[in-house]
Amino acid sequence: HPWQVRQAALKVVDHMFLKLGERYLVVLNDTLPFISEALEDEHHLVEAAAKEIVKKVETLTGETIQEYLK
Repeated sequence: HPWQVRQAALKVVDHMFLKLGERYLVVLNDTLPFISEALEDEHHLVEAAAKEIVKKVETLTGETIQEYLK
């Protein structure tokens, strides 16, 4: 199922974020388009995974990234 591939890709992004912490922010701009698209995914599990990543990034940075997700 294609949604499972998208969900797995988000799990990879999430894992990278957990491992790299603040160093992940260097590649954040490269992953924002993918995360933004996933936030509007038709499958609820893909959308939920993207929302979790956004929460983690916002917690780490102390800033909202909503404006970059459009």
